[in-house]
Amino acid sequence: MSIGAGNTNNGTTIPTRYQYPINERSANTTNYNAAVQSQLGGKDDIYQTLCY
Repeated sequence: MSIGAGNTNNGTTIPTRYQYPINERSANTTNYNAAVQSQLGGKDDIYQTLCY
């Protein structure tokens, strides 16, 4: 399978989700931090899968 340029972090990994918007991080910090902890295991990274 060919992954288009600009769609990966290093040519091998495809993003698996969207990152939270910057305005959400600054305007709603408490809930943003809670969501990142509960859904993402503490790291808002587009290359990791969600924690359920």
